[in-house]
Amino acid sequence: MPKTVQGRQKQWQLLEVIGRGDAGEVLTVQTDLAQQHGVLKRPVQNVSGGTIVRQATQIENEGQILKQLDGMDYKRGSIRMHTPLLLDESIPGTSATGNLFMISEQVPGVSIESLLKSLQRGEGTFSPILVLKVLVGLVNLLPKVHEKGILWNDVKMEHIFWHEPADQLSFIDWGNGLRFDPLNPDEQINPMLDYRQLIEEGNRLIEQTSPNLAAEIGWPRTTASLSAEEIIQLRFRVEFMENYLGMRVTEFKLAFRKALQDVGDLDAFKAVLELSKALIKLGVPAETEKILEATSELTIELIKKSNLTAAKAVAQLALEAYPDDAPQAWRLLNYTLDIPDLTSHEEYPSMAAAMLRQDWQASIWIAQTIHSEAGFPLNLTKLIMAMRNFGLMPNSNSPSIAEMIEWLITRANQLIPAQTDPQLRLRLQTYQNSLTKLNTTWPQLSPRQQLGDQFLKARELLSDPASGYLGFPRQQLSPVNNLLSLTRDIYRNWESGDIDTCQNAIHQLFALEPGALYLHDLASRINQVDDWIGRLIKGPEPDQTATELAAQLAAEPFEITRTLGQPAWLTAYRQMAAQILAAKDITTLRETAESMSWPLPWLQFHTTQLNLPLLDANTASLTQDQTEALSQFHLALRAGFPAIDRLETIRRLLPEFHQGYKLVLEAREALWSAIQKPPSRWPINAFPLKDQENIQQLYAVIDAITSWQDRIRAGQHSLFEQKTTLGEWKVLMDIDQSEKVWSDQIRPLLTEIHQKHWLTLELSKFSSEDQNHQKLISLLSEASRYWSKVPDQGIFSESAQEMTYIIETAQTQFFTYWQSLKSHQLKPLRWIIENYQSFFSQINQVLLRIGRHLHEVSRAIDVLNAPEMAHTRLAQNSAGGLMFSLVQIENLLQPPSRKHSVIRDWQKQYFDLLAETSHDRLLRQIETIEAIHPLLPWLAELAQRDTDYFQLCESQKW
Repeated sequence: MPKTVQGRQKQWQLLEVIGRGDAGEVLTVQTDLAQQHGVLKRPVQNVSGGTIVRQATQIENEGQILKQLDGMDYKRGSIRMHTPLLLDESIPGTSATGNLFMISEQVPGVSIESLLKSLQRGEGTFSPILVLKVLVGLVNLLPKVHEKGILWNDVKMEHIFWHEPADQLSFIDWGNGLRFDPLNPDEQINPMLDYRQLIEEGNRLIEQTSPNLAAEIGWPRTTASLSAEEIIQLRFRVEFMENYLGMRVTEFKLAFRKALQDVGDLDAFKAVLELSKALIKLGVPAETEKILEATSELTIELIKKSNLTAAKAVAQLALEAYPDDAPQAWRLLNYTLDIPDLTSHEEYPSMAAAMLRQDWQASIWIAQTIHSEAGFPLNLTKLIMAMRNFGLMPNSNSPSIAEMIEWLITRANQLIPAQTDPQLRLRLQTYQNSLTKLNTTWPQLSPRQQLGDQFLKARELLSDPASGYLGFPRQQLSPVNNLLSLTRDIYRNWESGDIDTCQNAIHQLFALEPGALYLHDLASRINQVDDWIGRLIKGPEPDQTATELAAQLAAEPFEITRTLGQPAWLTAYRQMAAQILAAKDITTLRETAESMSWPLPWLQFHTTQLNLPLLDANTASLTQDQTEALSQFHLALRAGFPAIDRLETIRRLLPEFHQGYKLVLEAREALWSAIQKPPSRWPINAFPLKDQENIQQLYAVIDAITSWQDRIRAGQHSLFEQKTTLGEWKVLMDIDQSEKVWSDQIRPLLTEIHQKHWLTLELSKFSSEDQNHQKLISLLSEASRYWSKVPDQGIFSESAQEMTYIIETAQTQFFTYWQSLKSHQLKPLRWIIENYQSFFSQINQVLLRIGRHLHEVSRAIDVLNAPEMAHTRLAQNSAGGLMFSLVQIENLLQPPSRKHSVIRDWQKQYFDLLAETSHDRLLRQIETIEAIHPLLPWLAELAQRDTDYFQLCESQKW
């Protein structure tokens, strides 16, 4: 159980002694469940009684002062000054004894004295900004303490704690504090005592950190002539300098961050370095990581632009500026920049980028790729080994296997000649021969070897007792085990189909063992497999059939299977290609792909096709069942029947020709599609010889229909003329009938409606058995007759509502008529209607607009006929809306004409009234308006009830 003490407020657990000295000992404490933490100060327990009394008195004095200060918090600018809060005290009766204690707040941060000692040891920095913050804190805290009648009397750097995140200075250890009367200070005990200590401690702080700062702020060297006025002036100077340097730091930080965002050339990089140095002088830590990151980007960009001189200069500046922080990669890059044959290689920028981001696997791999090129003049083995030794993986600093073997061969050459024991000499000679053979074949795998065979042989030879006789250390076997472990990872990932992870393991393996040059070839062969699978999944090119793609893929061998074997997933892809190559029917192939969940979505595309059976078409002899199946298929096409079941029979009896007949059926359906796309078709000579005449006639029908459709789209409506030459085809008869219905009934009616000849519409002229057709003519005629009465009889609420009903009914009837035509039993007619959608839509919109305007007329009349509404703004707006809507209805209902228009006369009279400024003339004009004018009731009510209504100012006129 931890020791505890009972305070006046709480019970505290004693944790750890953090200090012991002449003034007592200090421990960290906490309450139960660690809800509150603090610092306990008490007399040292194992000292003499006199010492305990003295320490207890001093501790008790500190507690009283902290209680009086009450956790002072004072902020000046950004700096917060703080004294610890008294949390608890020992119970009464412990005064001047070893049981006395006080518990205060545990302040955060580190003492200024500790920072100074670190500076003396050459560890870290102490900025002028921090010096000024400490001085500002002291010169502002002391007056606040003195106002309470307290002298600190212990101004020392070890009693000042700096907490950078909160910009806070905490002042501890008030045991030597004194009290005085602020209004009548004693000659011996007065504030000057604290200020003298401040000057002395300030001098020590400045001399150890920033000697030049003393002259800049005029810090006194002595306290001989120190006065209250000089202290005030000193405080002003310190605060000013702290603010000034703070603003300089902010300015430099902004400039630095802006420069760091755009390090585009050597001069910009130099500017970044200069700003960084300036910030360091001001005590701001350098953002080395960000600088080096920007430097890396700049260097790579310069290398890509072949500006190697500038890239070299940047690398050297980075190394000079950050000799300890810059990674080894910069030194290696600096070395490679002096090799012209290497820097001129197209892969060098990629290698340099990998080096700077310390991706040693990638950089070693690229270096070996360059090294292996036939025409490359340099040997990059040392460079590759240097990259390897930069700590790519655990144990990578140990020699490679090839280096161990060469060391053993050299060692054997030294020891064998001096060996006197014939048997041992023969044993060593045999061992050396095995090493030499393995060393000779190390860079390549023989056709019979698999990956890992050489590593197993190496482990066997390195474990041989003869290696121990030659002085080979057994602990060097661990790298061989690492290679074998990575080899197992390669096999495992290859077996599971994880190609990316497999390649990554190969790169790691090569980084550990750069002498295994066959790994490059191995990775290349795996890439070939990955590319092969990618081509299969992507599918055929636009001008390529699925059969041609499968033939290309099936002809490509996989040499990688000799080394790593052929896993099940690769066999599955191979089988997919083989089945596509052997397929005769695209539909059956698609069903197979769907049932087996092949990852080949392109097989379901309409454009995916197999090779045509041109060689079999002219030689294929049809059986009676096959001939009958084709006959039934063509009969369905001629009669316009569904032919899916007949196509299924062809698929069963003639699978190699199913694709062609399926395209024939799709071409027939595509004729009536809204998408103008020419139907795909097989050449005639790709069909069985006995059926080519039928196919030729079918293609002629399709061409004739396509030509007819082109004429319809161009607006050239003429009767279909090729019916007799192509035989009895249901679709041709439907076209003939559809053209007659369109030309005799539908198009003339639409033309009359569009030209607004509604009043002359007659049922006899557009005779039709279609009830929708007849109802539409009747409703439009009735609407036109109703409107023709308006100029003679005027328009009233009842007539407006009746017209609204008729127009809305006509619009609903027109839309019903339109939709019925879109579902007409004649497919060619439906196609014509689809091509004239915009014409139908335009008429429908006109009817809707007329209905909306009639609604406006009806609402306006109701408002204008209400006498109590005559003076309202709503009535004014309704009058204008009524005139506008009437004119719009006339424009939409009546064909263009130069004849006199009563509706427009009404509108002109309304405009004239608006423009009239004389009240008398306005009244006379109202008297001349004809009785059927729709605004007359409203105007008459205004004139009768308000003689001043029309004499409004210009801003209020309606």
